[in-house]
Amino acid sequence: MNCHPDIPSPSALTPWRGLEQAACEPAPQAAHFWLHAALTHLPVRDRPWLARVEDPDDALPLAIAGLRKTRRFGPLGRLASTRWGEFFFSGLPLLRQGAERQALDGLLWAASGMGAKAMELASIPAQGPVMAALKQVAGDKGLLVKEMVHWRRAALDARQSPAQWWQDDIPRKKRKEYARLMRRLKEAGEVSFQIMKTGEDPSPWIDDFLALEARGWKGRAGTAIACKPALRHFVEAALRAAAAAGALRFWRLSLNERTIAILFGFVQDENLWLGKMAHAEDLGRYSPGVLLIIEATRDILADPRITFADSCAAPHHPMIDRLWKQRLALTDVVIAAPGVLAPRVRLMLMLEALCLRARTMLKRLWHGLRARLGGKRKRAA
Repeated sequence: MNCHPDIPSPSALTPWRGLEQAACEPAPQAAHFWLHAALTHLPVRDRPWLARVEDPDDALPLAIAGLRKTRRFGPLGRLASTRWGEFFFSGLPLLRQGAERQALDGLLWAASGMGAKAMELASIPAQGPVMAALKQVAGDKGLLVKEMVHWRRAALDARQSPAQWWQDDIPRKKRKEYARLMRRLKEAGEVSFQIMKTGEDPSPWIDDFLALEARGWKGRAGTAIACKPALRHFVEAALRAAAAAGALRFWRLSLNERTIAILFGFVQDENLWLGKMAHAEDLGRYSPGVLLIIEATRDILADPRITFADSCAAPHHPMIDRLWKQRLALTDVVIAAPGVLAPRVRLMLMLEALCLRARTMLKRLWHGLRARLGGKRKRAA
């Protein structure tokens, strides 16, 4: 096993792809097209460490994950987290099916080798093969493990038909509202919905997305992908690599040949994850983002290869929660590294819980303050 911030050789990509096919659970941000792009295109200071657990009897690795060292607990020791980078939605590692416990044990030793006293698996399904293996390893090795936070985000059962989804999951009142928005948009000009074709050059789609995002509030705030050269190079490389692997999906809504909403996602096995969306803010009265999600959902449901879709959205998202009615339970898990004394880990877990409570309280205070200030401005107007 090893853990380092270096770029793997091209010869390592073949067994990496093999592990993706043999993994117990698909892990999009540990896939070669995403993690390798980060190792190749991000500045050294921003790169994750590549944790790789080898099998002495097979060329196929047992595990691959991206890890980031943090000093979250000060003198108590470092934490190795699968939450790395600005564009994050899944901290699942790649674990070979049938060898999950051995693979996780190797990752824990790799985290220990990089000086971490504990490892965090961030944003992983609360019910799934990785979570089950984690609990087994903790029990077998006598390691402290704790689920620090739980939440649920919108998901889609993609085994239903488009007509069934529209009829069963979308209330009649909302169906009428969305139909009215589309009629109004069509009154403003020619409306078209496009899907990136298999094998199509993704560059125009990527450029289109980055340009539209940069024209919105994220561009004005300096947080759009295009505003950060290193992040832009990484995302462009990752999306091109995903397209070459057949994993990239793009959907676009246009008005008079002008892109007014664009969205991308990733497919692995039977699963799909939504990436990011950009939309024309000056046409907000038509809700172009909502209309695009509706059309993209119909396309997803029409694909027999996809059985489940993860929105990757924040909990209680005001838009996607109304359209995708299933929920995926997620958790952040912290587990002690091998050889670390239990009292040290207990104290680390206690501090993490206190930090989480403090962040939650500050968020509530901030949102409450914004709501009050917004109400005052409305009354003054």
